[in-house]
Amino acid sequence: MGGFMAFEFARMWPERLHGLILIDTKAAPFDREQQENVLGDFAKADVDGLLPHDVAAVAVARCFGATTIERNPELVAHWIARWRKLPARSVYNEVRSWLGKADNRPDLANIDVPALILHGEEDSIFPMSIAEELEAGIPNARLVAIPLAGHTANLEQPEVCNEAIRGFLGSVFGGT
Repeated sequence: MGGFMAFEFARMWPERLHGLILIDTKAAPFDREQQENVLGDFAKADVDGLLPHDVAAVAVARCFGATTIERNPELVAHWIARWRKLPARSVYNEVRSWLGKADNRPDLANIDVPALILHGEEDSIFPMSIAEELEAGIPNARLVAIPLAGHTANLEQPEVCNEAIRGFLGSVFGGT
């Protein structure tokens, strides 16, 4: 689940939570400038029909790190093809839904379960300082920086992410 949903879950049902994995996310809301930038980038998706190619290209620049774009064109092409099959206005509305999220930073200290934070070192949407803020705010959190990955670290470096997740799950639930 996305970071904002995970924070809501942690706040609403802490008794059901044994651990938390956060990947390339943040707890702070988008400020006005960030909102305007995102809406500007995705404005051409506010149309009928399938997602235009130039909007998919914007998503590539936002989602993938420079290393992935350069070294793994097959992965990038795969996601462009997937995104191009989506209804454009649905993508636009999803993007707009991210922009009005609450500020979850005040509640981070209340998360009393182990948390693993995975964050791509080449994330152009949320810099590493965002992940460091999460780690500092959650009492039992551990940050794993994912090298050579952008905002989709789990897609760009699945082996590194999966290894960190396996270790985390083993520490939370015992065994591997």
